[in-house]
Amino acid sequence: MEGRDVWNDPDYASWDLHFWGEGILLYPGGDAGIDGPATSIRLKLIREAMEDFDYLALAAERAGEEQVAPIVAALARSFTDWERDPAAYFEARRQLADLITQSCAFADVPVDHWAVGEIEACRIAGIVAGYLDGLYHPTDAVSRDQMAVFIARAVSGGDDNVPDGPPEATFDDVPSDYWAYDYIEHCVATGVVEGYDAVTYAPDVIVRRDAMGVFISRAMAGGDENVPAGPAAATFVDVPPHHWAYKYVEYCAAEGVVQGYDAVTYAPAVEVTRDQMAVYICRAFDLPT
Repeated sequence: MEGRDVWNDPDYASWDLHFWGEGILLYPGGDAGIDGPATSIRLKLIREAMEDFDYLALAAERAGEEQVAPIVAALARSFTDWERDPAAYFEARRQLADLITQSCAFADVPVDHWAVGEIEACRIAGIVAGYLDGLYHPTDAVSRDQMAVFIARAVSGGDDNVPDGPPEATFDDVPSDYWAYDYIEHCVATGVVEGYDAVTYAPDVIVRRDAMGVFISRAMAGGDENVPAGPAAATFVDVPPHHWAYKYVEYCAAEGVVQGYDAVTYAPAVEVTRDQMAVYICRAFDLPT
């Protein structure tokens, strides 16, 4: 084979056999009636097949088998009817890559979920995690303690960077052994949250969209005193200038964090869900999606 281009001219000169060069396995051919070595599948094909299997498994895990099955069926129509166009396989790999990168690690956040990109971005950034069952529960309402966890992680650049809380608790209803103590105290220290009064945080209260605007705007601006006054004319008809959260909602709108339910409605009293929370965080902290 000396002097032969085994990639573009792969036929072995002395045999009436056809195979590629580079990394084939050779076996004694006597038992098969061949005078000389017998060749097996090329090693590069084995590597590629293993990679394809890994991609298929990962895409099925992330996006669901129902998303992967049509891609496979287009290439392998039956045991003997296989697609022979190499371009079709490259396209299939591209489709699998899209499923992997555009889907989410949580089984209850499918690839076509409206907030899949934002939820996955928050997960990668170490801001959100699933429940013990491995799911994200995107439609669950967000409580004030959970909100503090999300924002503290976002402000700090991940869970590992959230500092320990102080020796003495700020709020009577969030003692030092409370599961979200460090996060709530960090949000207090950075000017993101305040209590209902000097000693009450109310960690179990569900966060509404008006309050979410307050927390997010303070986190972006670096404290309440840095949130600018709202414009003279309101963006949303249901958040007029005299609304208690007016300047915060307007700041979030100006920064591209919130849009309305429609062009003129914000729905400030609607409870925030975990998928919506991920969108707020993702936009506010400019996470890549």
